Amino acid sequence: MMPNSMKVLRRIGIEDRVRGTSFQPYSHLNRVWDTGEILRELPMPESLFGAPYLCMHRGDLHEALLAGVPAASVHLQKKLAGIDERGSQVRLSFEDGTSAHADLLIGADGVHSIVRDIIVGPDEPIHKLYGYDAWNVPLTSTEARV
Repeated sequence: MMPNSMKVLRRIGIEDRVRGTSFQPYSHLNRVWDTGEILRELPMPESLFGAPYLCMHRGDLHEALLAGVPAASVHLQKKLAGIDERGSQVRLSFEDGTSAHADLLIGADGVHSIVRDIIVGPDEPIHKLYGYDAWNVPLTSTEARV
């Protein structure tokens, strides 16, 4: 979580819970894939940004967010179909014909975000724009040289 995101989590009261399931690296590093050589290092001290830079599992973030709201306000097995802002409220329409009202909508629905698609429109997949595919496979530098 970048410091600006942590300030939001602080404001909604779940910063301490998130800190308990994360770690705080000194910096953000970009490395050469096969040698590990550091290309770029961006120090992320909490003192500079007023909030920490934290790394965590997405499931831990979801649990922290869930802990901050009443259980009755979470609806599972729903597929979002529409968003309608009405003053200080958001009306959520679901594919099953039901709807819900909220003060706030957090789009934490991943890389294939329906919330993002509804708000700003669908993204063109990067591999279609540039002709590249990306695979996320954890390998050691020795395995990568094979």
